[in-house]
Amino acid sequence: MRRVLLVAILATTVLALTTGVAFGKPKPLTYKTGTYKGAVGPQKISFAVKRARCGGKMQLCVTLSKALSSISCTGPAGEGGAAFAPLTATVALPSSGKVSELSPVTEKIYPPPANFKEALKTGFTATFTKKGTVSGVFELDVVQIEEGGSFSCTGRERFTAKLG
Repeated sequence: MRRVLLVAILATTVLALTTGVAFGKPKPLTYKTGTYKGAVGPQKISFAVKRARCGGKMQLCVTLSKALSSISCTGPAGEGGAAFAPLTATVALPSSGKVSELSPVTEKIYPPPANFKEALKTGFTATFTKKGTVSGVFELDVVQIEEGGSFSCTGRERFTAKLG
């Protein structure tokens, strides 16, 4: 009787250890869903991470829900800065946690006497952590093309944001 009980206890223990029940296997870490909020100077920013359909399948997706209204840049073209083009695309959050999004290049033609063309591109690169933070860079590139050549203005603004 005691042997049967001992064998039953040992069998139950072996089964529990092999299935992870005895130690309560932790769930695999994943990126946290919700709104990540931060600021770049006085300008508020936020990213939304949620399980949704993006990239053709259900997965974690990132949307820049509140972007900078403008970004400063240095260089001969557009000295001082420009408006930050809205980025409304939702992108998949890969296992690396790194996402980037660029706006389409917008062009503006200035008639004489200015007589030049300006191309503007904005975007961001962000790295999410499984601890509920995100950090990265907002980017602005302005290029002015005129008869005498082209001039550029580049702006980069670093940011961090936390879930909550």
